[in-house]
Formats: sequence, C-alpha cells, structure tokens
Amino acid sequence: MKYDTKDLTPEERRKSINQYREENEILKQLLKNGFFYVNYTSTDCDGCTSVGFWKFESLEEYDETLNNTMEWQEGAFSYQLAGQYPDGSFNLNEESCGGQWGAY
Repeated sequence: MKYDTKDLTPEERRKSINQYREENEILKQLLKNGFFYVNYTSTDCDGCTSVGFWKFESLEEYDETLNNTMEWQEGAFSYQLAGQYPDGSFNLNEESCGGQWGAY
C-alpha cells in the first residue's frame, strides 16, 4: 500500500516520513534481536537532568512508555533509537542524574 502525503503540509510530511523511518529501524532491530534500546535525556522543571536508556520488546511497550513519559514530562525531553555496532553491541547512553537538585 502506497502512503499518500499530498494533503499534508511540508512539516506534517516531514514528521510522517521520519516516523516511518524510525518505526522501520525499530522493526529491523525487533526482527533481528527480539528487542531494541532507546536512549533518552530528560530535564525537569528544577533543572535536574536524567540520561539513560530503555529496553523494549514490543512496539506496544515502547508506545506506552513514551505516552506515560510525555504525560508527566515537565521540561526538555529527547529520545532516539540506540544504534547497533557491527559486533552486536549497542551505543547506549551512560546513565546519570544530576543538576540543580542532583546533589541532594
């Protein structure tokens, strides 16, 4: 089935294409490994930053986690599929937490 983007604005078209690319990469990792990793960086309203990664075994689990995160997010948040090296290891964020209130 061909995806028709003619009625979308350029911004909507770009977002749609990027979502399909992201989902395609996720599906490749799911088929190959049975799971995939997502790196994230989150900053809350107090200036505390958390960096880490999640491991998912399904798109449903991924969607649920992102929806829950977006519902409670108070500041900047970014995420991306972790890349996989040729040796099979993954490019994962080193987990950390800190910032204005991080020392308390």
